[in-house]
Amino acid sequence: MSSNPARTYHSPRRRMQAAQTRAAVLDAATRLFCELGWAATSMRQVAKAAGVSTETVYAGFGSKGDLFAAVMDVAVVGDDLPIPLAQRDVASVLGTGTREERVAGGASMSAAISSRTCELVQALTQGSATDALLAQQLGALDERRRAEVAGYFEQVASRAPTRLELDEVWLLTSAEVFHLLVHRSGWTREQHEHWLAERLLRLVSQSRQDASGQAKKTQREGLS
Repeated sequence: MSSNPARTYHSPRRRMQAAQTRAAVLDAATRLFCELGWAATSMRQVAKAAGVSTETVYAGFGSKGDLFAAVMDVAVVGDDLPIPLAQRDVASVLGTGTREERVAGGASMSAAISSRTCELVQALTQGSATDALLAQQLGALDERRRAEVAGYFEQVASRAPTRLELDEVWLLTSAEVFHLLVHRSGWTREQHEHWLAERLLRLVSQSRQDASGQAKKTQREGLS
């Protein structure tokens, strides 16, 4: 009997096939969640659209909620590579160039993300009303985006945002606003991007003192 430990065999072809299967499932799931919404999309439908068995989908993703989370992650960054958005080239423009160039880069990045995620966010919002896991995912997405917005604002404006500014940028860059303007009002993506850049530039160009004064004024008006 050999005393040599068993070696794990890694087949490049098998890894490639697994990656292709995962990509097919993610593509099919994205299309169905966008077209049908959360409730009307089943794992069986995803499997059929991807050309694989239902068991393969469950084995690769675990549950429908986990599959949706993977779909959303891919939609946010644009691919399935395990590289956070903040570490990607598209985010590097926020820290270089003039303020106008950084704002334009941020608006372009936001529009690109929203164009990929807006219909998924609609499905997530609808599903969160009846599914606790989706409600958690929606809450986590909101908190993650707020944290990213705060970091990007500081990169562009060279100062931390006030609470009001954070709320405004979080709203302006949301997939929901993109959906309303582009899908409901008929704007082009370029129109949305230009509009967003103008408003973001106005916000980040304020001094901290002016921003704090505006926040106090808004608070007083809300109490009156």
